[in-house]
Amino acid sequence: MNARSYHLDHELHVHLYGCLTPQDVWDIGREVWRERTSELQWYESEFQKAYGRLPAWRQYWTSDHGVELIANDFLCRTATPFPQFQASFNLLIALMPLASMMTEVIADHVLAGQRRQGILHAEYRTILPHTFSDVQLDQYLTGLAAACQRLKDNTSGTYSAAMVLNITRDDAHALGIYRRLRSWLSSHPREREFLTAIDFSGDEEPYPPKHKRDLIRQIRSENRTDPSTALAVTYHVGEQFVRLHPLSAVRWVWEAATMGVHRLGHALALGIEPKALIGRQVSETNSEWNDQIQWMQQVLPALDSESWKSDLDYWSHRHGSPGADRLESTFTEEDACLMQRIQNAVMKDLSQRQMVIESCPRSNLVIGGLSSPSEHPLKRFLGHGLIPVLSTDDPGIFGTNLKEEETLVRSMGIEHADIIRMAKRARECTARLLSHRIF
Repeated sequence: MNARSYHLDHELHVHLYGCLTPQDVWDIGREVWRERTSELQWYESEFQKAYGRLPAWRQYWTSDHGVELIANDFLCRTATPFPQFQASFNLLIALMPLASMMTEVIADHVLAGQRRQGILHAEYRTILPHTFSDVQLDQYLTGLAAACQRLKDNTSGTYSAAMVLNITRDDAHALGIYRRLRSWLSSHPREREFLTAIDFSGDEEPYPPKHKRDLIRQIRSENRTDPSTALAVTYHVGEQFVRLHPLSAVRWVWEAATMGVHRLGHALALGIEPKALIGRQVSETNSEWNDQIQWMQQVLPALDSESWKSDLDYWSHRHGSPGADRLESTFTEEDACLMQRIQNAVMKDLSQRQMVIESCPRSNLVIGGLSSPSEHPLKRFLGHGLIPVLSTDDPGIFGTNLKEEETLVRSMGIEHADIIRMAKRARECTARLLSHRIF
């Protein structure tokens, strides 16, 4: 396949620091690592917990083979449980405090590197700490906007970058940091062009989507009131379900989609082949189990007109000890059959809603618990009328890019016409367009 046959040029789900390659990490770290020894010792401790070995971080910048040593500890190219992925990502956290290095890192490493790959537009997720003072917040957001502006100027407008601010899922702080962000946007008319969305990411399992319904309703309302500061809302959901039953994870995807978000991140639970989960030990809280029963009684029949009575009866008696704080069970073949029917009903509904799913195939294979590309949900999404957008998530850590993602999905049997449709979908579903932002 030659370069001209690639079609993906809009990147809508990528984490800013996750774009950094081992070479980038070495370049950045050689200037600062001696000043960051306490943070690197924290990285060492967390790495040892996850991997059972110590990273040779002192040799990263003193050995002639430093880049190779970093790559050995940093890259995640094969199946990697999320705790190990996080332990590798911690190297970036240890080296680069958000407030002081952000602008330099973005301009010199992330954005320039992405532009060289032929990307025309990208939306980069980066954390928005609720602990920032007002001065720190202003410096941070202004720096993000300045880096985007510089790259736009240097490429004569042929490349555009926007920032998606990850805000906490913790209800105690989410509204407060959102209000501060909206205030900043109102008072910075020139810089706000480059800050176009917010995202809820990180550990999803302690935070059911239903808790964000009122906040998202408020965001949508304020978007209509002041389109000049409108923000798209993206939501990581259905990516992690270790402490959540897979059926409840499917429900969470539906709940997130129907409470007003513009794009869903990953949504693995919605399309993963349920048979691949048979034999897995699953666990969830009693309250989530009750929510699932209620949803199956009140919502599921409206999504699909066929009778669900026997399924509800089965599920109501499935766990056997509904009084427990947590319900433990083994995912069975019967569970798989029920989950597949529920997935089909939800996918049909989300297709009718024209919901956008940000699919990150390589990431899903590495940390999503999939054993082979054939288990990836992309083909099922397309088969049920959903048109996802393809993205890379953390391309520096996964050693990928949009061209490799396109090659990967072709190997899954995805047709050329579907790749064209997904590429077109990405161009139509930027945060600015979905939120109806007016500049």
